[in-house]
Amino acid sequence: MPWILSDKSDRQVTAVALPEDDFEVYDTEDSKAQIAGVLTIFKPSQRVIDLGAGRGRIALPLVGHGVEVLAVDRDAQALAHSDWTDHGRLERLHEDFLSPHATWFDQGAFDGVVCLGNTLNLVNDADRALEVFQRAFHALTAGGSFLIDDFPVWGPDMIRTEWPLGISPDGTQQVVWSSCGRSFAYRTGSEVDSKRRFPGSEERLLRAWTIVELEKMASESGFGRSRHDETALMIHFARSD
Repeated sequence: MPWILSDKSDRQVTAVALPEDDFEVYDTEDSKAQIAGVLTIFKPSQRVIDLGAGRGRIALPLVGHGVEVLAVDRDAQALAHSDWTDHGRLERLHEDFLSPHATWFDQGAFDGVVCLGNTLNLVNDADRALEVFQRAFHALTAGGSFLIDDFPVWGPDMIRTEWPLGISPDGTQQVVWSSCGRSFAYRTGSEVDSKRRFPGSEERLLRAWTIVELEKMASESGFGRSRHDETALMIHFARSD
């Protein structure tokens, strides 16, 4: 996902090239912290699914750690990016993980499913978000881990209280809420405009899920209560059956 909320520190295919500013999710420091957190959870030879894998920000360090990874993304160009190389422990799957025809969750038992890079915010519908949890539960072995970003813990309240008019203090980022107050559009650089207080029809809406909503989905899907790893910017759900 091409967006960064950097104020958190205050609380077989031919390789192609993509613009370097595509698929950014965190600044370098926070990204390293999240990757380090993921690597502490999984051991070599374990199996992990990376949903919305993009250019391999999470998948490639996991493979380097000795983990077997199924990298899932609907963007063929991202999966064909030159960052990817052939690995015996890596499989790339080109599909939309929300599709009714998706197969990622029905390929044997995995030790982990990661949905990081604020990918879950792209899911605006509650039934679809619940389905992500249900599919992740189905894909996991007992004791397996489902990881998402911790934006639901700190993000919505921080934006509303600390960003005047929804604009970051340095003026480089802006969040504008939809009329329902549950979804927002994210702007950067020249897109920032304090006079445009609501999303335009051409802007992509991102859902600001709350931790209460996600805890409910997790419980309905069979997961235990969440564990917040603030240092690694993650929320951890475990299949406890």
